Amino acid sequence: MSKDTSTLVLRNYPDDDAREHPEKYSKALSFSPDIIPLYGVKADQSALVHPTSWRGFTGMPIVGGDVNNVYIRGYGSGGPYAATLRVVPSELILWPQVWSGVQPVPSGMAEIPGGESTGPYASSGPLSFRPPHTAGNAYSLIAHVFKHDAAGLEPMPSFDPKHLRADDFTSFLSQDKSFTFYNVIVADPTSKHVSANTRLRMYNESPIPLPLPVKFYIGWHEGAPAPAGLEVSLVDDRGKICIPRTRLSPSGAHAEVALEPSYDGMLTLNIFSTAESAHFEPYSGLCLQVFKNGGILGSEVPGAAAAQRKPFGQPQLLGSLNVIFEPHSTRNLRLASPSATQLRESKNCPVDDGCHCVVKPKDCAPIPTTNPAATGWWFRSHLNDTNNFPRGQYGYSPDIQLTGTDLNAPGVWSALQNPSVDYTSENNISLVGGEDNYIFLRGHSTITDIDVETRIFAILGNPMLHPSQWPKEAISGQVVGGGGPIDQQSISVPNSNQFYVVNRPLDIKAPPNPNPSDVGGPSWITRPHYCLVAEARQKRKCSSMWPGWPSDQIEEFTTVQDYANWCAACPLVCVRNVNWVPCDRKPGETCLTWCCGTQLTIPECSFTSTFWTIIIECDSPIIPPGCKWTLTCEDNAMFPNGMCFENLPISTQSPAYAGCHFVGAKPGRADLTLTVTWCDDNGKYPPPSVKFRLTTTEVTTLSPLIHAAEQPVEGSDKWPFYVGTLYPYLGGKPNPSPLPTFQKAGLNTWPYPDSPEYVLGQVALAVKKD
Repeated sequence: MSKDTSTLVLRNYPDDDAREHPEKYSKALSFSPDIIPLYGVKADQSALVHPTSWRGFTGMPIVGGDVNNVYIRGYGSGGPYAATLRVVPSELILWPQVWSGVQPVPSGMAEIPGGESTGPYASSGPLSFRPPHTAGNAYSLIAHVFKHDAAGLEPMPSFDPKHLRADDFTSFLSQDKSFTFYNVIVADPTSKHVSANTRLRMYNESPIPLPLPVKFYIGWHEGAPAPAGLEVSLVDDRGKICIPRTRLSPSGAHAEVALEPSYDGMLTLNIFSTAESAHFEPYSGLCLQVFKNGGILGSEVPGAAAAQRKPFGQPQLLGSLNVIFEPHSTRNLRLASPSATQLRESKNCPVDDGCHCVVKPKDCAPIPTTNPAATGWWFRSHLNDTNNFPRGQYGYSPDIQLTGTDLNAPGVWSALQNPSVDYTSENNISLVGGEDNYIFLRGHSTITDIDVETRIFAILGNPMLHPSQWPKEAISGQVVGGGGPIDQQSISVPNSNQFYVVNRPLDIKAPPNPNPSDVGGPSWITRPHYCLVAEARQKRKCSSMWPGWPSDQIEEFTTVQDYANWCAACPLVCVRNVNWVPCDRKPGETCLTWCCGTQLTIPECSFTSTFWTIIIECDSPIIPPGCKWTLTCEDNAMFPNGMCFENLPISTQSPAYAGCHFVGAKPGRADLTLTVTWCDDNGKYPPPSVKFRLTTTEVTTLSPLIHAAEQPVEGSDKWPFYVGTLYPYLGGKPNPSPLPTFQKAGLNTWPYPDSPEYVLGQVALAVKKD
């Protein structure tokens, strides 16, 4: 079949092959990746056609009672084109009788510019609609693309939908190129039970109204494997259709019935996860499909015996309902709402232009939690941080100032009062074993007349810290001059929009050696540093009640992203990772070998399709020439021979970076060891200052979390990338997701050279002579 590039083609199925061979995929699949509901997100055309978004399904849930933005895209030449969108409550079979009389959404037509090349191209703006707020209902979307003309008229098909027969409908499905369908429910992958409703109506105009033999099929989508023990059921409200609750086999679940032309019923599809913790892979899912069973010989003869009736012809797909599991948009849907989008846009407005909403709570009312700008006290995550949450990085907050073991050191207080100065970093200060270590906290406040209470913990390092562990396994900082073991320090805030320093330091007294053995050993490798975690709580001066601490007010995290979201969105918490050194630390020698390490933790709640990146950073003020580093991991299954990267030169331009990427990892813990050859010219330079960072990559530029992600390290696209055997899209397996397919496990080419990353954790590594 020759390709028609003189018109804009909409794909019917989210598979790369659907672009090259559209004749293989019927629009009755109702799974077009070129109809893109994005709730309140406003997407750029470049993001819609970016390779990471073009590949596969990227839609978000449709939200009742609120404005939903839908974008249309396609490939082909010529133009300009216009697109319309029709919305109906979910219909399993999208007969033209259902939607042809429905008016397009009131936002009008969307223009798709087109061009001389084959694209792809996307609509310049969204088509918007507000569905009713009805619980349990999904929606079917019908997109129509055609050449734009001055009159702005929409050409409709020439058939008469009022007298359309099933055979005419199947011909329309295979021959039409201007319409495509979307009947998708986007579900939370941690749900143990998903229920989806859809309406089924039968139309089969004929001189003699005969029942139409149909077959129902529930099957798992191609691509990521179904979780073990998955069960499904299907019932209707007419008592005609029933697939009892059953375990979904590789061949799917089936039911065959004959439905009268007048049939009109509501179907309910149920999906049950029998696992203790439901955990569907991102972009995996299943479909409910209905087929026309060809025909039944003898059915045209009234009164023919059942034994005389035999089926003939191949089943023909009439319609589908698709359920897709996607974590980012379902678990963070509030960040994609129209109001959240408007707030993010308003952060770039001048303060006096009226686009900012000032929160004015009642006197003595609890200080509200607001976003993107915090109300009241807030900590920074880096020196240039602004009051905008969720923040893109954390783990090295300048509002935790470790000033060393001498409170009288020159320049300390003036540095603390300057928000642009990071005294700890500039003076390369570490926690010192066996000594008093003084720490000052500081921060900003957006409102007046509040009291702020702060505390700090020193925790043996790990890049992912669960807040429940802070008060349990940590050394609490004691207030200097507090007259006893006081671990809380208060400050009174008289003015708004000011920078404050808590005037008395907290003391981490004699933090123990993370390596109690003189010889060294595993404890040095896995716990060589400390994480300083500060948190604050606040109240109005007129109130006598303190709220709880932030670490007391969280629930168990269900996914890795939940943890990252909480850390990035909480203005009353900040983290700083620092080295630990013994009090008798000695300078190095020429080209000494230094070792440090930490634990690589892949949580049980992570997906095997998560793309991870290990980033090693050296931020020493001076990096001598000739230095090299090697990173090894005890996980030989993921990293061949346990080697992440080997003997790479360290750039003399600080900060210098190295790292590796991997996907298909099994949950668990593994020791990472970094070996640094440091040529310090007989102690002329201090030992290397090294940080470890663990990130995940955003696989689509249309994620509701994209604003909270960071750009990747320059040159990281050349780092080694390892694909584990657990990755769901290996070999020539069909892949309807936006995730890439790899032909083999092992070393591959990194597929996301410019995709943003989420920092899950960062630790400073304490080096030790090998």
